[in-house]
Amino acid sequence: MRSPLMSKKKCVVFDLDGTLVDSMSGLADIAQKVIQEIYDVSPLWARTQYQQTSGLPFPFQLDKIFPQDSRNSGAVTLFDDLKEKYYVHAPLFEDVKAGLHLLKSEGYHLAVSSNNDQALVSQKIEQFDLHFDMVMGFRPNFLKGADHFRWLFHCLGLLPSDTFMVGDSLHDGRLARQSGVSFVARLGTFSKTDFEKEFPSLCSVSSFEELPLLLAKQDSSEDFVLKRSARPLISL
Repeated sequence: MRSPLMSKKKCVVFDLDGTLVDSMSGLADIAQKVIQEIYDVSPLWARTQYQQTSGLPFPFQLDKIFPQDSRNSGAVTLFDDLKEKYYVHAPLFEDVKAGLHLLKSEGYHLAVSSNNDQALVSQKIEQFDLHFDMVMGFRPNFLKGADHFRWLFHCLGLLPSDTFMVGDSLHDGRLARQSGVSFVARLGTFSKTDFEKEFPSLCSVSSFEELPLLLAKQDSSEDFVLKRSARPLISL
């Protein structure tokens, strides 16, 4: 039973890659290879551009990096082929299952919101036998952010003020704020310094298992940082 301290928030929404699944380094390797080969750019530039636009579906990332480039469709096809082979082996972060169990035992609704393809997201959740109230991936006209939040609020009878989002990218934080949802940043893909440039009010814990205590103490509109041991992939 949830304590009175935790009664204000009812739902925690998690990003998938880099937050629940330890996949961002591998995905960055794939994107770097694809961008380097197809667009004839340096490995560092390719990786940096991918990281700076992380949180968007890969086709949307390429549209930002190489607007209206005829090579984009071929790059997406190659990325998707390599990603499918890699993704089945991407592991869950070790602290995730215990943290989710604690949150569930406190009475929170739990949801996943990802810009990965819906079928791939559902497959990954089933692979690890994780139990969420809602699992939302990318479909046409159904992106992470406003689309997912609207559907979540409708299905579970929630308000933005009832909800936290946990994500590893700056894009996740922007989407949460645009929908009036409190944001918890999971360090690793981006550093604390990166987040502080946009989200100055930061708090940190060392493990997913500490999320319930963090949410109990910080049940407000503040923004927080959840640290993980992984080294940041890039510092902007």
